[in-house]
Amino acid sequence: MIEEVPELFRFTQGILSEANIMLSFDTSGSMNEFVDPEQTVTRLDIAKIALKGTLDYIGTLAEGVDYPINLRLNAWSNGTSVITRNSIDAQDIQDLKDWVDARTASGGTNFEAGLTPGLAFFPVDKPAQNLLFFITDGLPEPADSVDKALVSCGSMINASTGPRNHQQGTAVSIYGINIALGDTSQTARIDNTPGDGVPVVVDGDASGLMNAVTRMIVPFRQSVWAFTSADRDLTYNGETYKAIPIGRSSPESSDDSMRADLSIQFGRDCDLAQEFLKYVGDAITTVTVFQIEPSGVSVFWRGRVSSDKMDGDEMSLECESVFTSLRRPGLRARYQRNCRHTLYGSGCGLDKESFRVDAVYTSLVDRTIVVPDAANYPPGYFTGGMVRAPDGAARYVLSHAGDTLTLSRRLERLEEDGEPGVTQVGLYPGCARTRDHCINRFNNLDNYGGFPWIPGKNPFGGSSIV
Repeated sequence: MIEEVPELFRFTQGILSEANIMLSFDTSGSMNEFVDPEQTVTRLDIAKIALKGTLDYIGTLAEGVDYPINLRLNAWSNGTSVITRNSIDAQDIQDLKDWVDARTASGGTNFEAGLTPGLAFFPVDKPAQNLLFFITDGLPEPADSVDKALVSCGSMINASTGPRNHQQGTAVSIYGINIALGDTSQTARIDNTPGDGVPVVVDGDASGLMNAVTRMIVPFRQSVWAFTSADRDLTYNGETYKAIPIGRSSPESSDDSMRADLSIQFGRDCDLAQEFLKYVGDAITTVTVFQIEPSGVSVFWRGRVSSDKMDGDEMSLECESVFTSLRRPGLRARYQRNCRHTLYGSGCGLDKESFRVDAVYTSLVDRTIVVPDAANYPPGYFTGGMVRAPDGAARYVLSHAGDTLTLSRRLERLEEDGEPGVTQVGLYPGCARTRDHCINRFNNLDNYGGFPWIPGKNPFGGSSIV
C-alpha cells in the first residue's frame, strides 16, 4: 500500500510585493521666506508640518497592511540629504519626523538632486508600488538641471521603456507638487502622472500640501491562501497551511509533471472559493503545490488559475502550467478592411501606458462610472478601451459620453475600497479599428492591420470586377 503524500497548496493574488515611497522636498533658500504677517513662520516650517503629518498617515497605513512599506526622505537644494527606513514601524516614523525637524534651508533648486536618490531606492527586479513625490517652491536653478534630470533619471521618468516600466510592475509614479509657484511648466516635465496635473499649494497651507501627497498613497491588495491536504494544520516558511478537504487531478500525461495542467478541487465554503464567486477572478492567481517527503518539502507543480467552475458544493480550479505561456499560438491573421490587430497587442505595437489617463472618479453605481476628466475628450473616445482600478482589475468600456462611462462588468473591489472624489482610476482610449482612428488618434498607420482597398467583388468568383 502506497501512503498518500501530504501536499501544500499556496494561492497568491496580486503581483506587488512591497510599497516604496520617496518624499523629495525642496530645502532651497526660498523656503526660508515667511508666510505669515508677523514673519514668524517660514515656508519650510509649513512643509515640515505637512511632511510629519504625511509620515503619521503612512505609519498608520503600515499598521493595517500585510506588506512592507519602505520610506526614503530626500531634502534637496544644490545637493541632497537622504534618510531611508525599510519595513517601517512606529519608531521609524518618529526617527523620520525628528530628521525632518532638523532640516534647514539654503542653496539653489537643482531638480536633478531632487530625483537622483530614487535611482538606488526603487527596485528594478520585482513588482512594487513605487511612488515619488517631488515638492518644490521654485523653478530649476541651474536652469539646465531639469534637462540633466531627464537624462540621468530617464529610467524613472519614462515608465514606458527601460528597467522601470508598467509592463513589469516596476514603474515609478512621479507626482510633482508646487508650493506658491503658479508656473508648473518645469515641474510638469518630470511629473509622469499627467492625469492629475501639477497641483499648486497655497503659501502657508500645511493641510493642502499634506493632502496633495496622501491622496495618492492608497493600499494595494495582495492576498495569500495556504491550504494542506494533511489531517492537521501545518507550518512552512513561516506560513500556516490550513487543513481542509482539498484534492487535485493527476497531471496530464507528460514527461515532466511541471509542464502539465491540473485541476484543484475544494469546498464551496472555503474562503478562496468565495473570492472567486464574488470577484470572478479579476486578478491573476498563481498556484504552487508543494509535496512533503521525509527528506523535506519540494515544489511539485507551479502555474496559475485559468478558469473556475462550481459543481454543487464543490469548486474546481482549472490551472495551467507556468510553461503554457511558451506555447506557440496558431495563425490569427484575417484578410479584412478593418484592422485585425488587438488594440495595444503585439501586432498593434502601441504602448497602452503612453495613452493612459489617470483621473479621479466621483461616482460608481453598478456598471456606470463617472469620471469628470473624461468629459475633456470627444464622445466615444474611451469606447472600446478600458478602465483600470488601483488593484489592477480592468473593465472593457462599452460606451463613453461626457463624463460617464458604461463598463462591461461591475468593479466590485473599487466599490468596496475606493473613495469617490479621491481614488484615481486609469482610462485607456478605445479604437474603432479604422484607418481614421489609427492615423488621427494613435498616429500608428505603419502598423495598421487592415486592407482597406479589398475589391468589393471576389476576384476568384468568375465574374468581371471592373
